[in-house]
Amino acid sequence: MVIIYCLNVTLAVVLYFSFSLLATKTLRLTIINPFTICAIILFPVFLLENILAPLFYGSDFALNQYYNEALFIYNIYSFVGVLSIILFYFIFNIIFKNRESYLTCLISHTKLKRISNITLVLFVTLFVLLSSKSEIGISGWLTNPRDGYQNYREGNGFLYAFSLSMLSVSYFSRALALRSEIKLFLCAIFYCTLVFFLGSKTFILSFAIFYLAVLSLNKSRFLKFGLILVTPLAACAILYNLFLAIGNMNVDVVLSYFDQYQNSIYLLQDIDKGVVKFFNGTVYFSQFWSYIPRGLFPDKPFVYGFLHVNEIYYPGAAESGHTPAFSKGMDNFVDYGYVGLVILTFLSPMNIFYGYIFAKLKMFNAKVITNSASYFLLSIILISPSFGTYFSGPAYVLLLIFFLILFVLIERITLRGR
Repeated sequence: MVIIYCLNVTLAVVLYFSFSLLATKTLRLTIINPFTICAIILFPVFLLENILAPLFYGSDFALNQYYNEALFIYNIYSFVGVLSIILFYFIFNIIFKNRESYLTCLISHTKLKRISNITLVLFVTLFVLLSSKSEIGISGWLTNPRDGYQNYREGNGFLYAFSLSMLSVSYFSRALALRSEIKLFLCAIFYCTLVFFLGSKTFILSFAIFYLAVLSLNKSRFLKFGLILVTPLAACAILYNLFLAIGNMNVDVVLSYFDQYQNSIYLLQDIDKGVVKFFNGTVYFSQFWSYIPRGLFPDKPFVYGFLHVNEIYYPGAAESGHTPAFSKGMDNFVDYGYVGLVILTFLSPMNIFYGYIFAKLKMFNAKVITNSASYFLLSIILISPSFGTYFSGPAYVLLLIFFLILFVLIERITLRGR
């Protein structure tokens, strides 16, 4: 079991960096780029969630059969995902083989700022609606964003998700429009402060990392300075949010907070013993309820998709808005086992979409990003921080259509105003 554990951990680390290296190769980037920067900075989080936190439960836990199976499922999920992207990249690359190269820059800095201003106003509007409709109100949400995020989004999830994507696009557009290093730094602080009020430590980190991503795109000489400055600031913000979440900064308490694998072990044990049966498509097909806002359909069930699993171990948690996490890949595993894990992961729309984006763009720099509204949108999908979070399937497509129409309208308004 020691050998299996070592192989599992080694493979997990290699696969963790595989996507960023694939993006580097297909988009003709230098080794220091938005994708590798993100992977490197988030690597401690990966270690904490997948390796260090499980060890908190004891050395025997690392050699536990079901922990290693959960880690193996994660590795299959990661490997098949990368394999899927590569295959569809080659397919779309053949389709786009004769595409002409692009040299023009159609979205000016003025237009980028206009996009940023409009989406920022929309974010503020959505956030005010979200917080005012919650039980704690605007002041309560601003005082404790983590509490609002965890306990008062229910029924207003669409407003929350949409406001996050609005803020992401505003930040993306504004950062690309700036050339002054000082203005870019102040811009990053401003948007990291705004996203703090959405209450998630993950969003704060992604917004901080995006600042470094823009520095790398600009080939800025301040990139090293940014790495030294941003990393501890992001860590402090995350620690503060963790304190709000668990009320304690004791190391043991923090490590026990990451219980994804503990939950997965319970599930795999029960499946092995026959206590829990495979869901035979119930989890996968019922997830489509997530595309329907509860505000539009009040009778929407609280338990759908992977929440069927949560309901077994945490009855009533879904209705209260508390959904404990399981390790990655388990959502594709619980319906049909390993067969479902491979097929559902390989045919994941996002994997196919990434293959399409890599083949369509072929390279990645400021000229490519601002080449057209469609290229701008594809670039947002790739690196805009936390864009599209909570949107999946048809809902994600509708989100993309909305922003594409918005960009085109801004373009036409700009032309008429000349």
